[in-house]
Amino acid sequence: MALFIVTGCDWTSRIRPSVLVIAVDSLRFDDFDCASNRQFFDSLCGHSIRFTHHFTTSTMSVPALGGLLAGRYPFESRLTNNGSNYLSAQVQTVAEDLVQKGFRTAFFGGGPPVWRKSGLSQGFEIFDDYVTLNSSRLYRDAQSNVELFLDWYDSEAKDQSFFGVLYLPDLQFSQFATISELGMARARNRAGQLEEVSESVEYLVQQLIKRNVWQSTTVILVGLNGAPDKNRPGEVDPINLYTENTRTALLIKPFEKQKNEGRSWGVDVPVNLVDVSRYIRETLNVPFFYLFGRIANTLSIKEGILSGEFTSGERNLIMESSWPSWRIGKPTRFAAIQGERLVFYQDPLVAYNIWSDRFQVSPIDNRDRKVMEQFLSLGNYLNELGYMPFEPLTRRETERFWLAKDLWGSAVFNEGLLSELDAYLRGHPDDWEVKQWMALWLLRLRYWRKFLELGETVQSELWVYLAKRNLDIKVKEPNDTCFDLIRRGGSPDEAIQDFRSCENEAFRNLVAWVRSRKTGADEEHFRERFLNVFKRYRLDRRIGEI
Repeated sequence: MALFIVTGCDWTSRIRPSVLVIAVDSLRFDDFDCASNRQFFDSLCGHSIRFTHHFTTSTMSVPALGGLLAGRYPFESRLTNNGSNYLSAQVQTVAEDLVQKGFRTAFFGGGPPVWRKSGLSQGFEIFDDYVTLNSSRLYRDAQSNVELFLDWYDSEAKDQSFFGVLYLPDLQFSQFATISELGMARARNRAGQLEEVSESVEYLVQQLIKRNVWQSTTVILVGLNGAPDKNRPGEVDPINLYTENTRTALLIKPFEKQKNEGRSWGVDVPVNLVDVSRYIRETLNVPFFYLFGRIANTLSIKEGILSGEFTSGERNLIMESSWPSWRIGKPTRFAAIQGERLVFYQDPLVAYNIWSDRFQVSPIDNRDRKVMEQFLSLGNYLNELGYMPFEPLTRRETERFWLAKDLWGSAVFNEGLLSELDAYLRGHPDDWEVKQWMALWLLRLRYWRKFLELGETVQSELWVYLAKRNLDIKVKEPNDTCFDLIRRGGSPDEAIQDFRSCENEAFRNLVAWVRSRKTGADEEHFRERFLNVFKRYRLDRRIGEI
């Protein structure tokens, strides 16, 4: 209760409310329990409203964050994946609304996949995605983001209204060790990362209190997506729209004019990220205009908090994964929460009662009239927008995904993984990309005999040449345009710029370094250039693997 002692009766007239959003990747609804045995987010739990049925708008981080900042579903904003698409400048974000009203705005990102190129920087005076990455650290941890935010507040936003966002990807990187506030190494697993995020948020709460901005600040802790803890048959994580991957944590600590008592309470009515976006705008007295209200209307969380009553009525909370269209050329997958039902837009129709069937193991009879009506309302709407029903993944596609996860999620390549690769390629000998995975691992292990067999199978002169050279077998040089750069003369700069002969940037820079040693050019310069390009290549590949 001590947190809610008001030091002056007119504080709201002197300081306008602020909003701080803590958006966490892979934070499930059941990752912590505010009711009892609090282990995580204790201070925030004790003074927040917990929404037990909060759902994301997308399984991917960038479009989910877009739903929060733009107040639009991904299929409406066209920000649909973690790749090269971006939020149009025509879409007005909450940050743009607020900076126009004189709020200070700042975003602090933890790294991939959220970068400025996504267009999410619109409206932020500071959009800090300057994360120093290396092979041992592929993200900026939660504590570092908290410190950056506090430094920004002290220097730029003190005694002013602000809108701040902290994006924390920590839970995606469970294979990296973190250090506790006592200097102890945490476990290299998801629980260790969750503890690190929780401690950082606890520290943030105490610092807001110390700076006398806790009472005037609405703090929102929200999960952008979930995290399946076991494999569901026929599913892969990026397209899994079942609740283990879409039902996420949501805590809202309102500023004190909205909430007069220092006690927490829970809400079971389903809400989603678009509703949270509306809440931010309404809390800060910014109009919220939702243009796509025919079947996906929003709910006013602010009215529910003020009245103590939440009613959602008949509406769809639409969730999507455009991973199939982005990565494998299949239709985007859609599902919707319709009251107590989870309905998938696919053929054949599949629906579940999420209240009585928590883990969605027993589909509802699809001949049920009410289910069919809800499915048709969703299906007709999406069909009008040009979306076709989702086609379930083939066995080959699911096997390939889990093979990739085993390969790139393992710190050490072992014989078991090699056997998995062999077994997959026996069943799918035409999969060229998986053969490249095999080649990469054989190179790392220096299994030259097996690498030679693979090179001969795929008829790669370069692979055969490399294997035979390492086996001390006489072999002629390959007829390869990149390899020709080694044989040809010229300056280091000519090698770097010879895009027509060789598209591989790292290889061109390697040749430039070799040439610099022969021509008397600045060898150290070309060595550093090659190493920088190669490090960037390896880092990009490692991020993609994770």
